[in-house]
Amino acid sequence: MFNTDDIDLVYKNFIENNIECLSGPQYFDFTAQGFGKSKAFYFKEPDGIILEMMQNGRTVNGAAGTEECCKR
Repeated sequence: MFNTDDIDLVYKNFIENNIECLSGPQYFDFTAQGFGKSKAFYFKEPDGIILEMMQNGRTVNGAAGTEECCKR
C-alpha cells in the first residue's frame, strides 16, 4: 500500500501516464469501526502486481490535506 496527500492528483497522473488503474478513487467511511475516512484505488505495476494507493482522512505534517478530501 502507498499513501498520498492528494489521491485525485495521483490518479490523474497515473491515467495520463498510462498506468492501469482498476477503478477511480473510492470513498470509504469506517468511523463507526474506529478507523476514520479514506479514499483509495488499486492499480497495476509493470509486472501486473496489484497495488493500493490510499489517502487517509487525517492531517499530514500539520497541513489539512487528506481531511478535506474525505468530507462528505
